Amino acid sequence: MTTQRNEKFNYNNHPSSGSAGDTSFAFAHNGVLWNDKELRKEKLMPDTHIETDSYIAVQLLESQDKLDFDSLRYMAENVEGNFTFTVLA
Repeated sequence: MTTQRNEKFNYNNHPSSGSAGDTSFAFAHNGVLWNDKELRKEKLMPDTHIETDSYIAVQLLESQDKLDFDSLRYMAENVEGNFTFTVLA
């Protein structure tokens, strides 16, 4: 599904894929994250060609090296905005 920026590039569309430790996951987001650019700098996230605000949530989950309640809480407590997330492992 189309998100932000150019929909012709599939990497800007949902769901996004990620990997945390040994767990691969799909991530979808509805809403707007206001602090994605700031979090990328603050948390020293690697540069990416993905242009959507929701990709910072994937990066935050991946930075925890596990996908569990604590890593989901870490991600949700760091992003700011209006949002609903869906994670499928």
